[in-house]
Amino acid sequence: MRHNLDFDIFDGEFIDTEILYWFDKSEYMETPSVPVIQVIFPGFTEANTAPISPNKLNVISTSFLQFTTEKAEFPDGIYHITYAIAPHDKLKVCKWYLRTTQLVGNIQQTLASISIEDKEKISLILEIDKYLLAAKAQVEENHVQANELFKYAQRLYAKLEC
Repeated sequence: MRHNLDFDIFDGEFIDTEILYWFDKSEYMETPSVPVIQVIFPGFTEANTAPISPNKLNVISTSFLQFTTEKAEFPDGIYHITYAIAPHDKLKVCKWYLRTTQLVGNIQQTLASISIEDKEKISLILEIDKYLLAAKAQVEENHVQANELFKYAQRLYAKLEC
């Protein structure tokens, strides 16, 4: 048997926008030494690396990853996330993740003020939601296309706010 590395990311969309929840789904031959998570934030090329606890749910903040000095919201966009155990260059798994927390929160605020007469706004919000669903569905297989869909949803929302 060999190590089988896997993880899931849950965002704090409805709990805490300053937190990501990283859950280790890996199967290990033995407890790994020096497990780390490497995160490339949207718009950046360098990874932020931090130690991670195997076999459990980890609560991750931007300050934990040393992206910010204090806890702050994770920006919306596509992240490249790598989980690695020693030797880090050989034992790793990488995933793409699309975070939409801020945009979804803005949409929720807009929905809270909509009336029955706002049919155009409702239609536009449904269209935005479809683009976000498509982007999330495609992020693992085609992160470039997913990013285009996400950016288009952001532009549609900007029209809604005008």
